[in-house]
Amino acid sequence: METLSQISIIDDEHKMYSINPICTNTWCLHEHYEYSEFFPDILRPQILGMINGILVLVFGIGYNIDTYYEKIKIKDDKIYVFILLITHMVYIVICIGMLLYYVNMKQNICDYKYDCEEGHNGNTNPSIILFNLYNDECPTVTDLIYEYEGQHPELIDDDCMRNGECCSIDVLCNNLMEMLVSFEEFNTTNTNRNSGVLPRETGINPLHINFMHECNKYPIEELIYSSMKVNRNYYYNMLTYIITSYITLNGIMLMIIILKNRCKDKKTVEHHKLSGSA
Repeated sequence: METLSQISIIDDEHKMYSINPICTNTWCLHEHYEYSEFFPDILRPQILGMINGILVLVFGIGYNIDTYYEKIKIKDDKIYVFILLITHMVYIVICIGMLLYYVNMKQNICDYKYDCEEGHNGNTNPSIILFNLYNDECPTVTDLIYEYEGQHPELIDDDCMRNGECCSIDVLCNNLMEMLVSFEEFNTTNTNRNSGVLPRETGINPLHINFMHECNKYPIEELIYSSMKVNRNYYYNMLTYIITSYITLNGIMLMIIILKNRCKDKKTVEHHKLSGSA
């Protein structure tokens, strides 16, 4: 049996652990779907539970809106109650739409290959890092770098490119594996790069982060986890925006109605005083 290089998983808790490759008598599988069992669907149940909670709250308040507003003595403001009723209906539709969207949400299992070694029949066997994203295409290393730099602008040093002092990630193995080259071709390219026959930048993706920040703090694993975090936060933030806008809009409407009623009560008291004095 052929021995495959290391396969590692990066999970949602920024932990990295190795798994055994799935092998037959002669070769090992690299197909992503074979490793889907190592990526439990954690995000979707959490999101669906939150949406169901919001839906129950909004539907409950909207369904009992007359009783709800009668208790705080503002039922006479029909126009405002109507606007609030329409608002609740809109939010119910939004929540149902999001519920359907998240039910059909898919996981994409992505990979990054490194440390290419010679395998069976001259094939190239890399070590592989697997990670998952929801409803996003698998990013290239360049995408990971741009996204990480966008999330950490305080680290960016544009001058490091001119001075040759940037941290970098060696993507030669990953790039050549995507081209399905043999180990001999990979080894020749790597040797030529190291000997100066090819430019030393061959298969190197620079980060706009200076050496002074200690490059070992920014390996590919850190960039991958950052991308996973952005991917998860997108969906959590969407819910936060909906909840915040719902509370804010209802709060504003309630304040308008309460202030209007206070002004109305004040005018009524003043009118009675004037009538009594007359």
